[in-house]
Amino acid sequence: MDSLFQQAIAYTIWADDHISQIVRQVTQGDPALLTAPQPLALKSILETIVHVMAAQHAWLLRLEGHSPTRLVDSSDYPDLDSLSIEWARVHKAWAAFVASGINPDRLITYKTTNGVEYTHPLGLLVWHMVNHSTEHRGQLAAMCTAAGHSPGDIDLLYYLRHKSSYATGSVV
Repeated sequence: MDSLFQQAIAYTIWADDHISQIVRQVTQGDPALLTAPQPLALKSILETIVHVMAAQHAWLLRLEGHSPTRLVDSSDYPDLDSLSIEWARVHKAWAAFVASGINPDRLITYKTTNGVEYTHPLGLLVWHMVNHSTEHRGQLAAMCTAAGHSPGDIDLLYYLRHKSSYATGSVV
């Protein structure tokens, strides 16, 4: 069986892919919605979805010993196609990182984009990335729902109950 971290990353990738598909549906009918000002989260749907990928990438770099001085933003990925290409690469790198076997207690020292240094256990930093992604996917889900395209259930239990490898009927 996959480790808890592998399962968490698999869920994150699944949920990211799902919300990305919904964002495409929303903006396909009205491309201006991608960059339209939003009352939730960051400035727009595009800013928010790019931020999710950017934070995932930054955390992976930090866990590998590199601290970026800035997060990429929508000027780096101005459309969903360019974002999708990079996000697939980030997802693949995260899956490989956790598949390699991690010591969740290993202390990681990193710097924020503002240059402030912190040290935390690796496992908690992975959980932070998963949680941070979930927070912003919730904001994206609310924005998409307001535009008439609810993503439906995208929480962890839905994923566990409906992924073929987990659909045993024993998950409550």
